Amino acid sequence: MEQMRLTRIELALRKELESYRVEVDSLRHENIKILAHLKDKGNESGAITVKLDNEMSTHVYHSSKSRTGITK
Repeated sequence: MEQMRLTRIELALRKELESYRVEVDSLRHENIKILAHLKDKGNESGAITVKLDNEMSTHVYHSSKSRTGITK
């Protein structure tokens, strides 16, 4: 009985994790499109691009840590 309950919980967690992976992938593609758009418009400056890249990396890193339970 307990094994069945744990199996259901595991399956639910796996589905949730996969949905987070899809969301992160979607956001990554969206950010790439935004960055490409900025470059195409000629509004790119080195400092802005570096800042945007750092913010995106930090956001994705912290989001993935909090969703996977990593504390370090």
